[in-house]
Amino acid sequence: MRREAPRQPRKAIRFPLEAPIVFRWADSGIEKQGEGRTHDISEVGAFVLSSICPPVGTEISFNIFLPVIPGFEPKTRVEAEGRVLRVEQARGIEGRDGFAILSQHTLLRVNNHSDGQTAL
Repeated sequence: MRREAPRQPRKAIRFPLEAPIVFRWADSGIEKQGEGRTHDISEVGAFVLSSICPPVGTEISFNIFLPVIPGFEPKTRVEAEGRVLRVEQARGIEGRDGFAILSQHTLLRVNNHSDGQTAL
């Protein structure tokens, strides 16, 4: 009887969130960009559904555009840098690939109409 290796507990709680994401990375000195949607996020990273996936270990920067909250006018986005932890093929019904990001530097930015962008 084959035993499966025990799963390691997650380091952070994941929250399901479908939000647009734009990500950038360099490949042999050439700047590349991709787009997708988050599947879930946590304070240490995100899982992204996208037809374009940077290779494992790649340093990337990304912006997640958070949904507008009713009664709260400013648009909010997460600006971050991180590293691709893993890439998965054809995840979910959409048949798109996806990848996990470990965030290293994160900034929450609010865009309000009176004074532009303010870092929180």
